[in-house]
Amino acid sequence: MDAAGMLASARRPLILAGRGAIGHREALVRLADRIGAPLCTTLKAQGLFRGHPFDLGICGGLSHPAATETIMRSDCILAFGASLSKHTTEEGAYLRGKRIVQILPDTLETPRLDRPSLRMVGDIGAAAAGLVDLLDAADIPSAQATDDDLRVNPGASLCNNAH
Repeated sequence: MDAAGMLASARRPLILAGRGAIGHREALVRLADRIGAPLCTTLKAQGLFRGHPFDLGICGGLSHPAATETIMRSDCILAFGASLSKHTTEEGAYLRGKRIVQILPDTLETPRLDRPSLRMVGDIGAAAAGLVDLLDAADIPSAQATDDDLRVNPGASLCNNAH
């Protein structure tokens, strides 16, 4: 699967969940923990990852500065159930120079991003679980983009409390 290959080569992956990912928190957290990625949401899914130590809060114009810094440093964004609107992506600034894997729950979702690196349509939870299984089967190590600096970053903890 191309998405697993992109994840395998990512140094700083990020998981972004949108409205279409609501109800799939456990599967997305399991993937984030497996690949060592921080988590963030669109405004419509805010609070989905509340309580997780690497929850950056909202991605977009309402991002906390600590979250913005982490988002900008990411090299691969896995967007689950997110249309990737201009508000979430800051007019595309958050996506430049990154590989973007967009997983949408159905064909009725209107993607706002013209050309992600890869777009898939299917069950959000199953897609996240499938990625974990592929990475485990190939023995791909965690990118470890989450570390104690991100966990104890005062700005990051503000993100968690801002919801």
